[in-house]
Amino acid sequence: MMDAKTDFRFTTKTKPNPDTEIVHGSRCIDWIGGAPRGYGLFRVENRCVPAHRYLYEAIHGPVRRDQVIRHLCNRPSCVNPDHLAVGSHQDNADDREAAGRTYCKLDDRAVTTIVGRALLGHTQKAIATDYGVVPSEVAHIINGRRRANALDPELDRELAKAPPAR
Repeated sequence: MMDAKTDFRFTTKTKPNPDTEIVHGSRCIDWIGGAPRGYGLFRVENRCVPAHRYLYEAIHGPVRRDQVIRHLCNRPSCVNPDHLAVGSHQDNADDREAAGRTYCKLDDRAVTTIVGRALLGHTQKAIATDYGVVPSEVAHIINGRRRANALDPELDRELAKAPPAR
């Protein structure tokens, strides 16, 4: 469990959210501290840890590194202990799919268009700007490291004929 000073510091970075749905008998408690990508970060012992994981482990004890702390409310900013559960990466992916959420901003058609634009000589930066993603995401798509399954089979045939990118 947290000591009183750490508990107070943690609590000052949270705020009950009356506008959320009731999950497991209570509403969400939002993390209002630093939250890159929507997940709260809490500094403890000179390191930043995910706020929801810190709270879960403070209450229930250590969790194996290969496990994740799932948000049963499907809100990454929530730190309500009643809304947190330990699970596998697959459990978390299943939760995301069931809730209709995805990390991917790009549908299959966009992925095919990105690769096509790259073949036409458009810069990764220009493509990324048009689709609201970072250039490295475009590079991963172009190089087949992400979303290769989304490519149109006709474009796959064209890619096979194209000379390798430099």
